[in-house]
Amino acid sequence: MGADWSGRSRTLGRELSQAWATWLACVAWQHFVTLTFDPKKVFPVDASLASREAFWWCGQLGRLQRRPIGWLYAVERGRSGLWHAH
Repeated sequence: MGADWSGRSRTLGRELSQAWATWLACVAWQHFVTLTFDPKKVFPVDASLASREAFWWCGQLGRLQRRPIGWLYAVERGRSGLWHAH
């Protein structure tokens, strides 16, 4: 009774990333931040920790402003190999 999904078309990771980037470029951003870690205080920082900290920071921002704030973040490695978030 089920459909055969094995031949379905899948958007490749690069295509999906490009589609998101194109869409997000149309948003009228008011602020942009980079969240980094001091390696003297927190080391090593992996992608999971950077993600959790960015999620927490964005949530706190709305609480501090006492109003809903739309946000999103992305975790990436810098040239030095250290993880950070935008």
